[in-house]
Amino acid sequence: MPLVKMAMEVQQCGGSWRTIRNLWPDLSRNIVYKVGNGTKILFWKENWNGNEALMVLFPDLFSLCTNPEETMAEVWSTHGWNIVFRRHLNDWEIGRVAELLHVLNGFIGLSAEKDSSI
Repeated sequence: MPLVKMAMEVQQCGGSWRTIRNLWPDLSRNIVYKVGNGTKILFWKENWNGNEALMVLFPDLFSLCTNPEETMAEVWSTHGWNIVFRRHLNDWEIGRVAELLHVLNGFIGLSAEKDSSI
């Protein structure tokens, strides 16, 4: 259903905040974030890499992560990525991690700026 039509139907049922709350899942999928210091952007759940949220691109790996609410600052260090999974990976999952690292390859690191939306 188109977002505008859905908004009109929801708004007829209640106030503006209810409309925003009900439409937020659809809207949030279209927000792209610019990583600054990484303290506000969720590594798995928010679109910061320009493609789509990593939990959508890699649902199999997302289901294995120890903390789905990790921020960029918690996963990135000057030594590289620190992605922790709940268990040891099977052979067929190693290829998926390689694909994930390929997607992450363009990340240049954190900065002193605040995180923002684009």
